[in-house]
Order: sequence, then C-alpha cells, then structure tokens
Amino acid sequence: MKKGIILLLLLLITVQIAYAQDITLFGQQYSLLLIGPIFFMGLIALIFLFTIIKDNISKIHMPHLHVKVHKNSHKEEKARDFGLELSSLTQNSSKIPLKNYLDRLTNLTKDYLKVKHNIKQEFTFEELKDFKNISKTESQLADKIIGLKLKKCLI
Repeated sequence: MKKGIILLLLLLITVQIAYAQDITLFGQQYSLLLIGPIFFMGLIALIFLFTIIKDNISKIHMPHLHVKVHKNSHKEEKARDFGLELSSLTQNSSKIPLKNYLDRLTNLTKDYLKVKHNIKQEFTFEELKDFKNISKTESQLADKIIGLKLKKCLI
C-alpha cells in the first residue's frame, strides 16, 4: 500500500499540470512554499482579530467629541407691551368668538408669566402652582382663567 502511494505521488510530480509551483505577483515569480504559509498566517491573524473584536466590542468605547454649537439667534426680542395687547383684546372681545377670545387671553397670560418669571418651558395653569416664584395674585388669575374655560366648555 505504501509503495502505491509513493508511486502515485511520483506520477503526480512528473505530470505537466503539477509544475504549477510558482506564482507571479507584481511581475515577480514567488514559490508556493513561500506564499502559502504567509497567506494562511494572514488569514488566521484576521480570524483572530475579528474574534477578539467581536468578544470585546461592548468594552470598546469610542471617544466622544463635545462640540458646542452656538446658535446665532441673538435676535433682540422686542419688549412686548402686554397692557396694550390686553386692552386691544378687550376692545375686540365683542367682535371675536368666545373660544378665540379665551384662547388669546390664555396665550397672552402665559406669555406674560414666561417673560416676567423667565420660564423657558411650556406649562399649564394647573402646573403654575408648583412654581415657587409665582405670587398669590398670579395664581388666582390662573384659577379664574381655568374657571372661565371650564364654564365655556359647559355652555
């Protein structure tokens, strides 16, 4: 049996197709004995690196860049005259529907309280009582507007 395998190997070496022992890369002839092991070492190194990265991907933290973007919104807001707006609203109260009147009154009051107390977020009149710097008269005004809106809904 061993003699048959040795003869078969000798036969394969003498066949013309088996002479493909050189590879041409970049215009140079390299032996398969040189290129083969280098190729397989590189392949094993890539598999090893991918395995390490896959196992430790949760531990790898990408650096965060904290870039502050300054908006050029330094638009000067015109000081609103809330007294003038309220007087024009009361003068036009007979001309506009009740629902629109109450909505405008609500928005005007909210805008006034936002400007006066430097409130940046939206709020409802029910939440207004939770703010610390709201006076008792402003809280009563909010309660009256809530009452008016509720009466309007009942009508």
